[in-house]
Amino acid sequence: MSKAEGKSIVIKFTEDLVGDVAENILAFTVTGKQYKYVHGPLLDKTYGVDSIEIHPTVLKALLLNMSLFNNFNNVEGNLTVEYDATKGNLSGTGGVVESFIEVFTPTELIQTPNPNVEEYIAVAPIEVVADLLDIEYPKAYGDEIITVAPFEVTATLIDVEDINP
Repeated sequence: MSKAEGKSIVIKFTEDLVGDVAENILAFTVTGKQYKYVHGPLLDKTYGVDSIEIHPTVLKALLLNMSLFNNFNNVEGNLTVEYDATKGNLSGTGGVVESFIEVFTPTELIQTPNPNVEEYIAVAPIEVVADLLDIEYPKAYGDEIITVAPFEVTATLIDVEDINP
């Protein structure tokens, strides 16, 4: 798992952890802010934890692995990791791990914008059809000019999340 891809978080403790840590997924909440789209509004986002394990190389540490399509590589600013002891059972050689909140700014992340590029949408009528009818004006004077144009073009933009598949 690569740190730069936002796929994992390491949490260091002061004492060794004991027991099975894998059952504590629901006790951890990872949150941050992320753009809805390129140059769009910043939205609150919760990043799902897929698995928890004792870190294989760092002593006294947990490794939180994020869900496959729920990486935090596009987080803007701080990331918050919260552990709720009422939902978990983490304990170490020093006793039960109490609830905690850690806020930090991840570094060296490789961002992957979604969508890839900013898009522009232009709406115009494809075809204007007008019927020219023969009109007789027995008492008309001068040249006549006939103009055909639509009075109004209306377009509705629908968020893709609102479309029923």
